[in-house]
Amino acid sequence: MIPSKQTARVAAVAAGLVVAASVAVPAFAEGSINSHISNGRVGFETRSWWDGDSDGVSTSVSHYSKCNAKSVSYELIHEYSWRPDAKLGTKTLSCSKTGSLYWGRQVKGDYHVVIRGIGGKASVSVNDFRIKY
Repeated sequence: MIPSKQTARVAAVAAGLVVAASVAVPAFAEGSINSHISNGRVGFETRSWWDGDSDGVSTSVSHYSKCNAKSVSYELIHEYSWRPDAKLGTKTLSCSKTGSLYWGRQVKGDYHVVIRGIGGKASVSVNDFRIKY
């Protein structure tokens, strides 16, 4: 059976869409954690995650909602089982608006974030808290 011109045209358009979809896929973070913080105090630690360094995404902490203090300081920790954990820097995020903190691309390993400071209160709550890695 010889395909009609219309069938051939539909097949060509479908093939073009498949190619376009495979080329136009944006780069996404390897992983993310969408959560919240309820009455977190200085020393509070997030759960740990594994970053396989399979992408070029900067590790970040974000407030997608305002929080109930003036500011929060977070420290990124690279966990090691055979030596002390590496402290990768403390950064402060204002609670008066939404925003993000970035630590850059990280090497393979386990990580977590620790609250190191809270401005204006003894504890902090963030309804929409996210980590991307």
